Amino acid sequence: MISGGRIEGGARIRRLVQAIERQDRRITEPIKAALERGAERIEAAIRSEIIAQGAVDEGDLFDAVGKKKLSNGFRWKIGYFKKGNLRKWRLAGWRAHFVEFGTRTQRPRPVVRQGFRSQLRPARAEIRRETRRALRRFAR
Repeated sequence: MISGGRIEGGARIRRLVQAIERQDRRITEPIKAALERGAERIEAAIRSEIIAQGAVDEGDLFDAVGKKKLSNGFRWKIGYFKKGNLRKWRLAGWRAHFVEFGTRTQRPRPVVRQGFRSQLRPARAEIRRETRRALRRFAR
Protein backbone atom coordinates (compact mmCIF):
# COMPACT_ATOMS: atom_id res chain seq x y z
CA MET A 1 0.00 0.00 0.00
CA ILE A 2 1.24 3.50 -0.82
CA SER A 3 0.39 6.25 1.66
CA GLY A 4 1.86 9.71 2.00
CA GLY A 5 4.75 9.03 -0.36
CA ARG A 6 5.79 5.90 1.52
CA ILE A 7 5.40 2.33 0.41
CA GLU A 8 4.14 0.10 3.15
CA GLY A 9 3.96 -3.62 2.72
CA GLY A 10 4.60 -6.94 4.25
CA ALA A 11 7.57 -8.10 6.20
CA ARG A 12 9.30 -9.22 3.01
CA ILE A 13 9.51 -5.72 1.57
CA ARG A 14 10.71 -4.26 4.87
CA ARG A 15 13.41 -6.96 5.19
CA LEU A 16 14.49 -6.39 1.61
CA VAL A 17 14.80 -2.63 2.04
CA GLN A 18 16.69 -3.03 5.32
CA ALA A 19 19.05 -5.58 3.80
CA ILE A 20 19.85 -3.38 0.85
CA GLU A 21 20.42 -0.42 3.14
CA ARG A 22 22.94 -2.31 5.24
CA GLN A 23 24.21 -4.26 2.21
CA ASP A 24 23.51 -7.73 3.48
CA ARG A 25 26.18 -10.13 2.23
CA ARG A 26 23.59 -12.59 0.98
CA ILE A 27 22.65 -9.95 -1.58
CA THR A 28 25.95 -8.21 -2.24
CA GLU A 29 28.29 -11.19 -2.58
CA PRO A 30 26.48 -12.82 -5.55
CA ILE A 31 26.25 -9.43 -7.26
CA LYS A 32 29.95 -8.76 -6.70
CA ALA A 33 30.79 -12.21 -8.07
CA ALA A 34 28.68 -11.53 -11.17
CA LEU A 35 30.45 -8.19 -11.66
CA GLU A 36 33.82 -9.90 -11.41
CA ARG A 37 32.78 -12.54 -13.97
CA GLY A 38 31.62 -9.73 -16.26
CA ALA A 39 34.99 -8.01 -15.90
CA GLU A 40 36.78 -11.28 -16.69
CA ARG A 41 34.58 -11.77 -19.74
CA ILE A 42 35.37 -8.28 -21.05
CA GLU A 43 39.10 -8.69 -20.32
CA ALA A 44 39.14 -11.95 -22.32
CA ALA A 45 37.30 -10.23 -25.19
CA ILE A 46 39.89 -7.44 -25.26
CA ARG A 47 42.68 -10.00 -25.42
CA SER A 48 40.89 -11.82 -28.25
CA GLU A 49 40.45 -8.54 -30.09
CA ILE A 50 44.18 -7.78 -29.77
CA ILE A 51 44.95 -11.11 -31.42
CA ALA A 52 42.24 -10.72 -34.09
CA GLN A 53 43.47 -7.27 -35.08
CA GLY A 54 47.10 -8.35 -35.17
CA ALA A 55 48.13 -5.81 -32.57
CA VAL A 56 50.37 -8.40 -30.87
CA ASP A 57 54.07 -8.17 -31.53
CA GLU A 58 56.04 -9.79 -28.71
CA GLY A 59 52.93 -10.23 -26.60
CA ASP A 60 53.76 -7.43 -24.17
CA LEU A 61 50.74 -5.37 -25.20
CA PHE A 62 48.59 -8.46 -24.70
CA ASP A 63 50.09 -9.02 -21.25
CA ALA A 64 49.56 -5.38 -20.19
CA VAL A 65 45.76 -5.86 -20.34
CA GLY A 66 44.15 -6.38 -16.98
CA LYS A 67 41.26 -5.70 -14.65
CA LYS A 68 41.23 -3.92 -11.33
CA LYS A 69 38.63 -3.93 -8.57
CA LEU A 70 37.79 -0.45 -7.34
CA SER A 71 36.62 0.42 -3.83
CA ASN A 72 34.03 -2.01 -2.49
CA GLY A 73 33.87 -4.53 -5.35
CA PHE A 74 30.92 -2.99 -7.13
CA ARG A 75 33.15 -1.20 -9.65
CA TRP A 76 35.80 -2.62 -11.98
CA LYS A 77 38.27 -1.01 -14.33
CA ILE A 78 39.37 -2.95 -17.40
CA GLY A 79 42.12 -1.98 -19.81
CA TYR A 80 45.87 -1.38 -19.84
CA PHE A 81 47.48 -0.88 -16.45
CA LYS A 82 50.78 0.49 -15.34
CA LYS A 83 50.34 -0.46 -11.70
CA GLY A 84 50.92 -4.11 -10.86
CA ASN A 85 52.40 -4.90 -14.25
CA LEU A 86 55.15 -2.30 -14.46
CA ARG A 87 57.51 -4.41 -16.57
CA LYS A 88 54.87 -5.05 -19.22
CA TRP A 89 53.84 -1.41 -19.12
CA ARG A 90 57.41 -0.30 -19.81
CA LEU A 91 57.70 -2.77 -22.68
CA ALA A 92 54.38 -2.08 -24.39
CA GLY A 93 51.61 -0.66 -22.21
CA TRP A 94 52.51 2.94 -22.90
CA ARG A 95 51.95 2.20 -26.64
CA ALA A 96 48.37 1.07 -26.01
CA HIS A 97 47.05 4.59 -26.56
CA PHE A 98 48.62 4.69 -30.02
CA VAL A 99 47.10 1.32 -30.95
CA GLU A 100 43.67 2.26 -29.61
CA PHE A 101 43.38 5.77 -31.08
CA GLY A 102 45.97 5.78 -33.86
CA THR A 103 48.60 8.33 -34.76
CA ARG A 104 49.16 10.60 -37.68
CA THR A 105 50.65 7.72 -39.66
CA GLN A 106 48.88 4.72 -38.12
CA ARG A 107 45.17 4.02 -38.30
CA PRO A 108 43.41 3.31 -35.00
CA ARG A 109 42.78 -0.31 -34.00
CA PRO A 110 40.31 0.07 -31.12
CA VAL A 111 40.81 -3.23 -29.31
CA VAL A 112 39.59 -2.10 -25.88
CA ARG A 113 36.43 -0.47 -27.20
CA GLN A 114 35.63 -3.40 -29.49
CA GLY A 115 36.21 -5.99 -26.76
CA PHE A 116 34.13 -3.99 -24.32
CA ARG A 117 31.25 -3.53 -26.76
CA SER A 118 31.20 -7.18 -27.76
CA GLN A 119 30.71 -8.41 -24.18
CA LEU A 120 28.75 -5.59 -22.59
CA ARG A 121 25.28 -7.02 -23.22
CA PRO A 122 26.07 -10.57 -22.04
CA ALA A 123 27.83 -9.19 -18.95
CA ARG A 124 24.88 -6.92 -18.13
CA ALA A 125 22.43 -9.78 -18.59
CA GLU A 126 24.40 -11.98 -16.20
CA ILE A 127 24.62 -9.20 -13.59
CA ARG A 128 20.87 -8.55 -13.83
CA ARG A 129 20.12 -12.26 -13.55
CA GLU A 130 22.32 -12.67 -10.47
CA THR A 131 20.87 -9.53 -8.86
CA ARG A 132 17.32 -10.78 -9.33
CA ARG A 133 18.26 -14.23 -8.08
CA ALA A 134 19.94 -12.82 -4.95
CA LEU A 135 16.99 -10.55 -4.20
CA ARG A 136 14.50 -13.37 -4.66
CA ARG A 137 16.52 -15.70 -2.45
CA PHE A 138 16.71 -13.09 0.28
CA ALA A 139 13.04 -12.05 0.04
CA ARG A 140 11.81 -15.57 0.86
